[in-house]
Amino acid sequence: MEESLRRELRQQEQLQSAMKKVNTDPLTGVKSKHAYLEAEERMDERIANGAVSEFGVVVCDLNGLKEINDSQGHDAGDKAIRETCRFICTRFKHSPVYRVGGDEFAVILEGEDYANRDELLDGFEQQMTENVQKGETAVAFGCSIFNPVQDKNLRMVFERADYIMYHRKTMMKTI
Repeated sequence: MEESLRRELRQQEQLQSAMKKVNTDPLTGVKSKHAYLEAEERMDERIANGAVSEFGVVVCDLNGLKEINDSQGHDAGDKAIRETCRFICTRFKHSPVYRVGGDEFAVILEGEDYANRDELLDGFEQQMTENVQKGETAVAFGCSIFNPVQDKNLRMVFERADYIMYHRKTMMKTI
């Protein structure tokens, strides 16, 4: 009986460890795409149940990663991804940050960060404009706010934010 209990506890610990690995991006330490998909599923349930009335999604993409990798190597590219992640996490301190692609991040804004989104996004925009003007690493971003009349799921909000981000990415090349 005691051996069976120890074995069960070991299995639970191994399962928790495996889930932590799956839900954590190994390069940056933030939440992984798998974790984002789980959060998306939970948010979709909240939307369907009318249990959420306000949130936003910010999509961020590192500009020029291919050029960094090609000219300085993949270690430099990885460093740029980690620095980008650190900047995003610092900006949105109260929201989960997910690495959803190679150099793409998503943030689900609720609570304090949602309430302060205009100030946070204005500061983000100002910093990125300065970075572009100085020739430093820049991050394009887009933000979209949940509209309960229009949005049936988180994906709809994400797609608008992604569209805005790509538009901003194009605009940043002309600064």
